[in-house]
Amino acid sequence: MDPLIQHAIVLRILRYISSHPWGSTRAQAGRRRERLQHIVQRVWDPDPASKTRARFEAGANVLWTPLRICQDGRLKHEQPRRGERFGWLASRAPPPRACKQDLDLDISAKMLPPRQGAKVLYDNRFLITFRLEAVPSGDPIMASVIEGSGRVMLIPGGRWLWPQVVWRRQGEDERNYTTPLSSEEVQEEHPLWQDIVDFKFIRVLEEP
Repeated sequence: MDPLIQHAIVLRILRYISSHPWGSTRAQAGRRRERLQHIVQRVWDPDPASKTRARFEAGANVLWTPLRICQDGRLKHEQPRRGERFGWLASRAPPPRACKQDLDLDISAKMLPPRQGAKVLYDNRFLITFRLEAVPSGDPIMASVIEGSGRVMLIPGGRWLWPQVVWRRQGEDERNYTTPLSSEEVQEEHPLWQDIVDFKFIRVLEEP
């Protein structure tokens, strides 16, 4: 494959997954040729047993993980067997442990009346919309926010760092009341807020 095409593919993947602002050079590993070439050399390595087939980062907050592609199409995090295809999974890299709290976002002020709705950009990847006009009268979550005893937070959840909306109250355990990943389970616990919050991944693969 033409090296220019390989670099273009890598740049598009980085832009799509990176947590840096869309279109910025940081979302493209600084567009540094040596970084892009490093990714190309590892991802396009044709040897499934190569020592380079290991997880790595090369900028833009993107983690590259080798995969085995099973004959039935399933993806597994292990070495491919003879005759099987292999590939790579690019995902949002987890933040350093010391910086993980930076992804905890207190959005309580955006919930206060008389607001009818609120939109929050999270991790430069998700647009989260709150339909506050749909919050029923006497809702305990909203009541705690208004009186100052509770907070509504956005935090990263799971391996993919998808946003979770949580309710934190003084002296009580954290309560996760809605998430885009386990809607059925959460809906049983908090059916009201499940209908109030929408999550949308806003990165696009197409060129602007």
